Amino acid sequence: MKEQKDRYNFDGRHFGKDGERDYFVPGLLIPKICYLIFTIALTGVGIWFLWDPAGALLFGETGEARVTKLVREQPGEQDQTIWFAREFKGEGHTVVYRHHVEVVDSEGVARQFRMGVDSRDKPYAKPNDTFDVAYFPDGEYAFGLFHHRTWAFGAGFFTVGFMLLCIAVFLLASVGKKIYIDPEDPEHLEAEERAQEEDRKWKEALAEKKRATS
Repeated sequence: MKEQKDRYNFDGRHFGKDGERDYFVPGLLIPKICYLIFTIALTGVGIWFLWDPAGALLFGETGEARVTKLVREQPGEQDQTIWFAREFKGEGHTVVYRHHVEVVDSEGVARQFRMGVDSRDKPYAKPNDTFDVAYFPDGEYAFGLFHHRTWAFGAGFFTVGFMLLCIAVFLLASVGKKIYIDPEDPEHLEAEERAQEEDRKWKEALAEKKRATS
């Protein structure tokens, strides 16, 4: 190993003293705090989208819902209520279909709900179609248990946000703390030697250029 005074700091490390290993000290506190806030917000968006359907699933009731009607809405046109099943063709993303369902609970009471997720272009269910839902008996909305549109958006935000949040917490916690480097790592030693050699050649070329132009 080279003497301390002859070593070349090729990667921003701190040289250890009195036998201490070389180490890094992570910085950039403010950017990492901003990154943490961003990941918390991203995770929060996912929780916000999942809150209602997950709450209905965990603390409400489940049952089979039957689509009673569709309400077709389009800007500039009067709303159209569709009571009977028919074929639907794609009409573009300015058209919105609201799905209304009926659920008969365990006591035989028929309850009316609007589905918590609507559909653009064409409906995802027709009148008299049935599927499982979660709902609060006194709530306004029901949520399809096995509809990807119920969970996908919130789950995507939550998964990505939580993964980034774990990384952000680790990065922030490491600020100002020493991260030791194995001095015997062949890759580090080779990189240090290579960087020092490239720096020497660059300085020689620069000196040669100055002599040639003087």
